Amino acid sequence: MTKKSAINFKGIIIAALIVTALILSAGCTGEAPSEAESAETSAITPEITPAGAAEPLTEETPEKLIIGEEELVSFVDMASQFANENGEESAFAEYNKKDGIFSKGDLYIYAYDFEGVLLAHPYQQDKIGTDRLDWTTANGLEFVRAAMDTAENGEGYVMYMYPAPESGIINEAESSEYIPKIGYVKKVNENLWIGSGIYLRDYTDSKTGAMPEAIKNMRELVEETVQFAEKNGDEATLKEIDLTDGQFTKGNLYDYAYDYNCTMLAHPYMPEKIGTNLKDYTGPYGVKVISVLAETAKNGGGYVVFGWENPENDNKPELKLGYVKPVNDKWWVGSGVYLSDLY
Repeated sequence: MTKKSAINFKGIIIAALIVTALILSAGCTGEAPSEAESAETSAITPEITPAGAAEPLTEETPEKLIIGEEELVSFVDMASQFANENGEESAFAEYNKKDGIFSKGDLYIYAYDFEGVLLAHPYQQDKIGTDRLDWTTANGLEFVRAAMDTAENGEGYVMYMYPAPESGIINEAESSEYIPKIGYVKKVNENLWIGSGIYLRDYTDSKTGAMPEAIKNMRELVEETVQFAEKNGDEATLKEIDLTDGQFTKGNLYDYAYDYNCTMLAHPYMPEKIGTNLKDYTGPYGVKVISVLAETAKNGGGYVVFGWENPENDNKPELKLGYVKPVNDKWWVGSGVYLSDLY
């Protein structure tokens, strides 16, 4: 989705800001709004209804939301507008509320400056004011650095792994709690950027209401490869993965295979690396990619977010969502989608 998709929500965002201003104004004076003011406020309450939610996005919205990219962009746009209209101090105070208009359980706003210092986060209050530029996720991804790079260009999508709030707490130290997340970040001004995200388990395509096609296809490709190997054996499967015109290679969507020591066994576009051990290879934004993928496969498989150079984009570093599964006790198979494949 492009920025144009969010423009349709401009009227909704402005209305939400008016409502918020009225609420804050009433709170500051200690005076209850009149019946006329209440009626006016009710008339302009924004109807932002995320896919899967029965009610508009308000303070009463249920904490568990299933939404798509359009609603996510609108949510971040609304938070940016709030900061511009009410000032950073008021914005940070609102962002920090676990029960505020910008915090709905799994969906919330966080804020950083362009030095990597955390300015607001409803679930990481003890880290506010700390430098997080070099902080890494459980698998080594320098998320703040990657997200800030995107925000410096104005706005855009990001991918990462992060724990979901459990009982009002996010435990960054527990590696087993990290799950994939699709995020959106935006530059508010020269000193401030903000972001939010949707956990992949809750994410839907705004047009179809289902998991994004690119992610669905990636998972299916890996699972089909495992089934093929079970039926046809290791040698035939690895040969098929190597083929640029084989059934497991569909342009920018393809399989790769490694053993658990991180030695490449098959790859349609990197034949020169077959037989090479890539255990220590570190991709953009800090992840030891093959090592982390191998460990994930060894533990049963799943998603991993990492940085990789995209050959379709002049080999520029880009975030990528990978999915891996063990084939047997000797080797594993994986595939992935670049962020640009999704948006």
